Amino acid sequence: MKKIISFIFVLLTMCSMVIGETLIREMPTSVSLGQSFTVTYKITDTSGLTSNYGVLIEDTITGGCTPSSVSTGFLSPATQSDITYTAPSSGDSCQFIGTYQFSDADGPKSEKTLESQSITMGSNGCVPDCTGKSCGTDGCGGSCGSCSTGLFCSSGNCIVIPEDTTTSDEGLPGWIWIIVAVGIGAFIIKKLSD
Repeated sequence: MKKIISFIFVLLTMCSMVIGETLIREMPTSVSLGQSFTVTYKITDTSGLTSNYGVLIEDTITGGCTPSSVSTGFLSPATQSDITYTAPSSGDSCQFIGTYQFSDADGPKSEKTLESQSITMGSNGCVPDCTGKSCGTDGCGGSCGSCSTGLFCSSGNCIVIPEDTTTSDEGLPGWIWIIVAVGIGAFIIKKLSD
């Protein structure tokens, strides 16, 4: 019986470390250079806390976003705090790294780490987009990456250059015409969707 009680105690202790007071940071993934944006610090779990609690949040921001650090907090019954940041006038991303700590009538709880997050910046209202791309342009003059030797970037994906060495009447390898056709097709589709 003593072993069962000890096991239950250990199990409950482990559960309280995994489940319990939790706070998250909600923010956009990209903004324009110089744009203001809101980051929401939001409580998602209050189990293990008494009805009267508070949370202290420390966030450090690198990459030029301002403010570059935030110390904020709030008391129950509030469940979130919104902070306005401003993207820099130049640069490509800002990184958010922070911690939070709850406290209630029983005293302070363990300090926890917020998930590190980045926000990317685009210029002149342009927001870079590399979703589903491994190479090529990000739509704002930047790059989504490049292909290794022997591969060619086609519509945002690295493809193998065919070994076809036959030439057309114009003296170019046959595979060049395939790539030109794919590129023209992608251009026409893009223009039709605009």
